[in-house]
Amino acid sequence: MEIILFSFLSALGIILVLTRTLGFKRTMKYRKLLDVVTTFGLPVLMLGTFSGVITAFFIGLWVTGLTWLLNLLTLPTTKAPFSYGSQEKNKTTTYSYRTSRSRCS
Repeated sequence: MEIILFSFLSALGIILVLTRTLGFKRTMKYRKLLDVVTTFGLPVLMLGTFSGVITAFFIGLWVTGLTWLLNLLTLPTTKAPFSYGSQEKNKTTTYSYRTSRSRCS
């Protein structure tokens, strides 16, 4: 039980340090790489003891879950469709509603 609690606190610390140093958007941009590195890289670093490896795997699972939850809670912003020119110059006036040809025959 202590391993799960310690791994959760470690995962929270990793996420906190990365968001404070890299920024939230950049951390979420590289979240898949972060998940792979923490899930498979940390157990290699803690290969000396069985409890270290198990804790590292739990840290990887917690980081994956937390980044997924953060990505779910922060909805990605959608880009506006491309517009030609500045919107301030495209003001609608009564002149812009005139047709190019007169309809009087």
